[in-house]
Amino acid sequence: MSATVTTTVRNLLTDGRYYYSYGIVVPTTASGVRAVSNGQELTVTRSASDSADFEYATVDFAPLHHGNSRTIEWSYTIEGSPVRSADITRVGDGYATFPVSGFGDAGQVTIEVLVPLSMRLAYTDADITFTQSRSGQTATYTADLDTVGDGISAFVSARDPQRADARTVEVDDISLSLLSFPGDDAWATFVEEHITAGLPVQEEIIGTPWPGGLQTIREDVSPTVLGYAWFDPRAEEIVVPETLDASTLFHELGHAWFNGESFYERWLYEGLTESVAHRVLEATGTDGTPRPRPDRNDAAALPLNSWNERDEQSPGYDPAQEDYAYAASAAAVDDLLADLAAKTVATVLSAAVAGESGYERPGSDGAVLTDWRRFLDLVEIRGGNEEAASVMRTWVADPEDAALLDERAEARDVYVQVDQADAGWQPPAGIRGAMTAWRFDDATSALSELGSAPAAAASVQEAAARAEVPVPEAVRDIYEDAEEPGEYAAAEATLARAAETIELVGEVTAAARVDRDPVTELGEALLGVPRVAASARHDLAAGDLDGAAVQSDTAQDRAGYALVAGSAVVVALLVCLAVVVANGYRLARARRVTRHPGRR
Repeated sequence: MSATVTTTVRNLLTDGRYYYSYGIVVPTTASGVRAVSNGQELTVTRSASDSADFEYATVDFAPLHHGNSRTIEWSYTIEGSPVRSADITRVGDGYATFPVSGFGDAGQVTIEVLVPLSMRLAYTDADITFTQSRSGQTATYTADLDTVGDGISAFVSARDPQRADARTVEVDDISLSLLSFPGDDAWATFVEEHITAGLPVQEEIIGTPWPGGLQTIREDVSPTVLGYAWFDPRAEEIVVPETLDASTLFHELGHAWFNGESFYERWLYEGLTESVAHRVLEATGTDGTPRPRPDRNDAAALPLNSWNERDEQSPGYDPAQEDYAYAASAAAVDDLLADLAAKTVATVLSAAVAGESGYERPGSDGAVLTDWRRFLDLVEIRGGNEEAASVMRTWVADPEDAALLDERAEARDVYVQVDQADAGWQPPAGIRGAMTAWRFDDATSALSELGSAPAAAASVQEAAARAEVPVPEAVRDIYEDAEEPGEYAAAEATLARAAETIELVGEVTAAARVDRDPVTELGEALLGVPRVAASARHDLAAGDLDGAAVQSDTAQDRAGYALVAGSAVVVALLVCLAVVVANGYRLARARRVTRHPGRR
């Protein structure tokens, strides 16, 4: 790869001083550095700089006095280094990464990068802007706005997406395509082995099968240049560097689950991908160094809820803040999940991916996005981490969020009391919805309007347990689905009546099952007591409290007559038997007389 630099040096000094040398910065791996001025080649001297990646290239010339100028044409070749070498430059079949720089007076520096039209360009530095023009099969990227005060400096990555070796990885029913640099079998083999071993583990940790939305894993130099790998949901690919880094691989794979289409805050999906990635590494016995735990009082620290999605081309990009936020995000998620059993972690994460509310049963319909508030509820309610809110205060919350956490704590105290009072049921839907949406004023007001409905709900469950009958779903729904104050009052009345009815059904059911004397059981059978008791249970299960009560009363009334009815049947049978015996005796005598008519 060739590079040219054109510099014009003009002496504007008025005090008699003059210039006699000038230099530029070149990559350490640059070869064949030449400098030509006024048609004459100058001798180039190279010397070390403060960076092992760069050197100074300097030329001497005749004194340049005030008002005079000299143009120097520099040229050199960048051979590049093989993948995974210590040198920062890369030049290979279809890819390259290299530094570009130009220094001079403000507004007088222009950089041009010429690449084949088939190649795509990526670059560092938040303030640099390249404009593209085309000529034949060449694309020229031009930047002319200063980025470093006295010029422009950036790292550039170029690649041809069509120049790659392809390999397919099959893991159960998952098929992924690996695109590596031509000839880089080591990278492809590394990725294939780790995906085969780690992807099923990742599914188990998250508690959710592979969600799809990813077709390709691509090796590129861009992550090395930019300082980060990435997941592109539109292209359905993840882009990872040439380094054989399993933690980065599983981090980016994790974005198939944890991404901006499922989670609201950047810290949340980045922290989840990082935390889960290292759980995968630990479970598979793979080396990987977690990000160092940051100091919350670091100069670059910020509440994670204020960490916005921006890249190096975005205004206000702060590399130190980015480093802090990535590390703090992982620390926050680690703290939230640290003491939870693996099964519980899977329960929390799968619910978060689905957008579920911690106040609803697992599997309930979820939201479009899980934000930090929903995630906190899931960790605390389903995960049982009572310190989750404290973790959020430490790493995540800004002052406004902290005030909201105070309101939440007060509302949660009241909510938990109600949730305990109504035994195994959920508080009414109106209250659950307000708590899920963090409308704590609405939730607290609704909780105060419940009256004795939670106690009545517990009474229903206790009555059902004693009666050994299930609670009617319709009765439970009246309480759990209530959304308005009027519905709370109606639920309280219905629950009280349901408890009485369940007690009554339980009594007639138990009575129908008791072994009694044969005469009473005969009477119960003739009067249909077991059948009516079964009808009472059927009506109760269907939520027909009136029908169940009527059938229970009927069963009790009939049971009261069972002995009399049974006795009557027995007496009638005895009478019938006596009649039969008497008639048989008379018939027998008549037969004897007929058989011996002549004898005396």
